[in-house]
Amino acid sequence: MTDHGSKIIAALEKAWTDIQARHPQVPDVVMITGTSGQRGGDRWGHHWPERWVLADGSGRQPELFIAGELFAKGGRRTLQTLLHEAVHALAHARTIKDTSREGRYHNRRFVELARELGLTPPDKPDTGIGFSACTLEDATAATYAPTIEAMDAAALAYLVDLNELLNSVGVTGAGVDLGEEGGEVAPVGLPGTGTTKRRRSGRRVPAECGCTPPRRIQLTPKALEDGPLICGLCGERFEAPELADEEPGEDEE
Repeated sequence: MTDHGSKIIAALEKAWTDIQARHPQVPDVVMITGTSGQRGGDRWGHHWPERWVLADGSGRQPELFIAGELFAKGGRRTLQTLLHEAVHALAHARTIKDTSREGRYHNRRFVELARELGLTPPDKPDTGIGFSACTLEDATAATYAPTIEAMDAAALAYLVDLNELLNSVGVTGAGVDLGEEGGEVAPVGLPGTGTTKRRRSGRRVPAECGCTPPRRIQLTPKALEDGPLICGLCGERFEAPELADEEPGEDEE
């Protein structure tokens, strides 16, 4: 019997403590791994606050999930996802609302924290997931060089990326890289992926901005898709929580 799984988790946990050493406000987590295939679309990682109840009665800890497919992409790419999720963990610790639309749209508060942890945000936000697609700065990679090397050494086993597998047998356009929380959209039409698209009517839905409390307006889904509508007070876009339940293949997560 091999202990590949435990070594992978140990390497991820050590990487997390390395992040905490540089950013002490980043909280402890319960680290798990598994397939990137998640309900509603593929994900490279997620941070789930207060997911685990500690058996000693001392409280709760968040869950930190890292997709097993990342180990095939190397320690640097895995660290990028760890830092992305550390941004969410830090935002929760500081009670900062860094996302909206059920955690899918990454706002400018997320950008500020991402830069603090050594990530470079995209120049422009994605319509569906905002500034999620942050990348690892070279200077940050140099700082975490021993951490990256340790994760490379721990890549004794990794999951096959489903999209790459499908592309290798001639199914092209299987997925689109949309960042961490959105991840790659699961191939449309595969059994069990839940990616059958829904048709949208011209109904109006409530949309809200980032104000506290939020300002609300009524818009059609098409009006929201045509381009962002910005609140003049908080500077955040109006978003419709109701549309967060639509399938990722419909609005590209």
